[in-house]
Amino acid sequence: MFSLIVNRGAVGFNPDTFTGPFLSILSFAQYIVPLTVLEICLRVKDDQRPAAHLTTAVGIFVLTITMGIGIFGAALMMWLPHITK
Repeated sequence: MFSLIVNRGAVGFNPDTFTGPFLSILSFAQYIVPLTVLEICLRVKDDQRPAAHLTTAVGIFVLTITMGIGIFGAALMMWLPHITK
């Protein structure tokens, strides 16, 4: 949803047929990105440099904000319009 909000529409896939190269990349990235973040966190945990901890914290913060924007967009575009009283 974040990419739909940033690009103001579908880029890299056809929303009618739900096919395209972006979806192939997304299906791979949904496993690789969290595992990469976990690996970075595990390696930095034992590191004594404060800069490494700060960089990791900032990276996780940016990813959290990105995910929050995507969740907010999904709520506004997909869920809330279908809620009836």
